[in-house]
Amino acid sequence: MYAKQGYILIEAILLFYMCTMIVLMLSSLCVGMGNTKKREYETSEIKYETEIQNIYESYQDE
Repeated sequence: MYAKQGYILIEAILLFYMCTMIVLMLSSLCVGMGNTKKREYETSEIKYETEIQNIYESYQDE
């Protein structure tokens, strides 16, 4: 009787542990995706600024 309850308790703890690990992995994936999108935005912004700078300099040369 008590042994069966012990197994159920161990199974519940393992299930809870697995669920928390899955949630942590998913949340870290989402955070990683957000960071890459932010990085892409920053690099495109830098490219845009350098293009504007190049156009401005070419007009100053003429």
